[in-house]
Amino acid sequence: MSIYTPYTYLIGWSDLNEYYYGVRYAQGCSPNDLWNEYYTSSVKVGEYREQYGEPDVIQIRKTFDSKESAIAWEHKVLRRMKVVSEDHWMNQATFPVFDNRGMKHSTETRQKMSEARKGKTRSEETKRKMSEALKGKSSWNKGKTLSEETRRKISETKKGKTLSEEHKKKISEVQKGKTFSEESKRKISEAKKGKPRSEETKRKISETKKGKTLSEEHKKKISEAQKRWAKRKAKKEVLPIIRLDIS
Repeated sequence: MSIYTPYTYLIGWSDLNEYYYGVRYAQGCSPNDLWNEYYTSSVKVGEYREQYGEPDVIQIRKTFDSKESAIAWEHKVLRRMKVVSEDHWMNQATFPVFDNRGMKHSTETRQKMSEARKGKTRSEETKRKMSEALKGKSSWNKGKTLSEETRRKISETKKGKTLSEEHKKKISEVQKGKTFSEESKRKISEAKKGKPRSEETKRKISETKKGKTLSEEHKKKISEAQKRWAKRKAKKEVLPIIRLDIS
C-alpha cells in the first residue's frame, strides 16, 4: 500500500485577479508535487501559464488522510466561495453540485469585471513574464478571417461609442514610430477606394483638425505630394502635338 497525502491548493495571478482552487489525491501524491511536477489538471490554468507566465500565488491550503475527505473539502470551499458566480475564479465547475461550462457572462457581469480591473497596472516583472511566454508563438487569430456576421456584430457593438481622451492618447503613443510596409499601404488604399465619406465623418475630421498647426516637416511632405500629383495631372492633360505638313 503506497503512502500519499491528498491536499487542496490555491493558484493565482494576483495582478490579473484570477485564481484557481483545486484538489490533488493521486496515488503517491505529496504537497511537494505542486508546481514541481504537478501543475493542476485545469485547461484554463494551462492557458494562463502560456499567455501570462507562471502564477505568483502557489499555496497548499490543507492536507488530508483520505481521498474522500479531500474531495469533500474542495466541494465545500468551492460552494462557500461561490466560484460559479464570481468571475475572478477560474474553476469552470464545482461538479457535481454546479456546472457553468458553456455559460456566457451577462452584460452586467462583464461590466463588473471591467470595473474591477480599472486602475490596476501590471508590474514590470509580470509584463516580462508575459512577454517571455508569448515569444515565438503565433497570434491565436493568425490566418483567420472574420465572417460577415462576426464583422456585423463587432460593428454594432462599437456604434455610438466614443473613446476618451486618455484612451486616444494611449493609442497615439502606441502608434508613434510605427511605419506601414508598402504592401500594407497598398491594401489600405484598395480598401478605401470607392468608399465616400459621409457628411458626419467629414464634419468630425474637420473638428479634429481645428486649432492644430502643422510642423514644417509635415508641410514639406504635403507640398511634395501635391507637386507630384500636379505633375501627373499635367501629363494626362497635355494635348497631342499634331504636325501639319503645309507646303
